[in-house]
This record gives sequence, C-alpha cells and structure tokens, in this order.
Amino acid sequence: MASPASSSRSAAARVLQRQTGARAFSTSAQTCAEPSSSSTSSPSRGRKPRPQRANVLPPYPEWVSGQGKAYESAPVGRGPFWIGSTPFPLNPTFNPPPPLSQAVRDQMWSLHSQNPSANSVRVLSGRFGVQMERVTAVLRLKALEHEFVKKGKPLQTPFQKQMERLLGSAQDARSIMKEADTAPSSKGANFRGPIREEVPMSAQSEDTPSSIAPALAKEATERKERMRTIPTGGPATKGPAPSKAVVETVDQSRRTRPSLSVTDLSSRPSSYQGAGTATPASQGKRFHFMNAIVFLIILRSCLKQMAGPWRQ
Repeated sequence: MASPASSSRSAAARVLQRQTGARAFSTSAQTCAEPSSSSTSSPSRGRKPRPQRANVLPPYPEWVSGQGKAYESAPVGRGPFWIGSTPFPLNPTFNPPPPLSQAVRDQMWSLHSQNPSANSVRVLSGRFGVQMERVTAVLRLKALEHEFVKKGKPLQTPFQKQMERLLGSAQDARSIMKEADTAPSSKGANFRGPIREEVPMSAQSEDTPSSIAPALAKEATERKERMRTIPTGGPATKGPAPSKAVVETVDQSRRTRPSLSVTDLSSRPSSYQGAGTATPASQGKRFHFMNAIVFLIILRSCLKQMAGPWRQ
C-alpha cells in the first residue's frame, strides 16, 4: 500500500498537470485567434497579404460638401463623367451626342407646326445640326406629348428635368454639333472611313475651274471617237450623219461638268438595216413558201404509193 505522503504528492502532480494543460490550451487558442504578422506575410503559405485601404472615405455629408460637389451637375454637353472622361470609358470611340433639352425640342415643334413646308425635317436638321432621323423622332414624340395633354394623361416632367440636369442636355444648336466630331484616335488601332471635308459655300464660284472637268472632257471625246468607229451592222441610207446631229450648248471655257451630247436619229428607220432583220410581210411570204414545199413533198410520196398497185 502507498503511504499517505506519496498519495498526496501524486494528487498535487495531477493538479499541476491539469493547470499546465489548461494554460497551454488557452495559449494555443489565443495564437489561432490572433495570428502573428509574420505568419500572414510569410510567402511559404502561398497567400498574398490583403491590401490595406490607404484613404478611408469620409462620412457622406462631408464627402457631398467637399469632393462630391463636382459631381452634383454634369457639364453641359458632356453627359455623365463619374467613371471617365467619356460616357463609355471601355469604348472611347463611341461618343454619342448629349440628349436634346426640352427647350430645343419645343423650338423644333413650334417651327414645324407653324409652317410644315418651310420648316420641314430636312430644314430643321440643317438648322439645329441634328440628324434627320432624330428630328423625325422628336416631332413624333412632341405630337404624342400634346395628345397626352389633351387626354389628361400626366407627364413625367420633374423626372425629365432631373435627367436633363444629370446628363448635361444640350441647350443650343452649337453644342449639338458634336455629332459631326470625329472619333478620338486610339493607340494601336487605325479607324478607316471616308474622309470628311467641309467646303464653305462662299468658296465656290462659277468661275472656279473644276479639278476633274478636263479629265472628263478628254474621256468623253475619246469615247465619242470609239463609238463612231464601231460598225453598226449595215449601211445608213436615211437621215443626217451622226456627226452633224450633235447638239453642244455648253461653253467650253466655263465647263464644270461632263459634256452632254444629243444625237437625233428619228429620221432613220434603223441603224442596223440590212443586217439580217426581216419585216413581218417577208416573214409571211417565207412561211407560205415553206408550206408549199412540204405539201408538194407529201403529195409526191402519196402518188408513188398509189401508183405501185397499178404497175403490178
């Protein structure tokens, strides 16, 4: 049997062991809950450290009165610019014009309703610098708007005003002319298309020589000579000669367009006379002659067959 002293020592050892295990467990749990900076930044685990935000956004009232003040209203003619300098930053070549304001649309409708013939779609398109398809759509929507007003249907006028403020609607025709702007150049890409050249009406004059008129006149002369030498298939017996029937009324010194030649061949029955053509009268005579020959051949064969028994 163990003595009381040894039993007390073993009991004390067991208590000490329990306390040591509890202390070790709490230490390991704390280590797992709060990993050290060396373990998170260690490259041996294959994980990248989470990037820390450098600047923390201020509260919303402070941001609106400070940095967000610039985004309260869009610049006129630019449209949304919160995520880039263009409405579609991922496609900078697509730079659509800003939407038309209500004032511009009202002006279009007023001019067109007063005099539709003088202020047609084409005239309004040139006056405001808007495509004709867009002008047509504006006039149709304005007519529908007036119809809604007559029927007493409510219009979303407040929503329209706020959207015009946010999108930077164009207020005059000069800002609408953005439709004619060329697309911005992009690195590593070549956008091919027709070359657009604007020439003012004041620069054009009747005395200004054309750059292509001499080449066109030379080509017309050469073509006329080639057509004159082409055989027509038969002799021309009636009517004036083609060289005498050409009418030329354009002054050669002021010619800006290709020459116009008019040849009168109404007095001639056909330029291809004698080239194998046949009139209906001659065709009828030929048909009767062929029928007579066929009839004679059949009659001869019948007479031969009938004369056979008589010879026997």
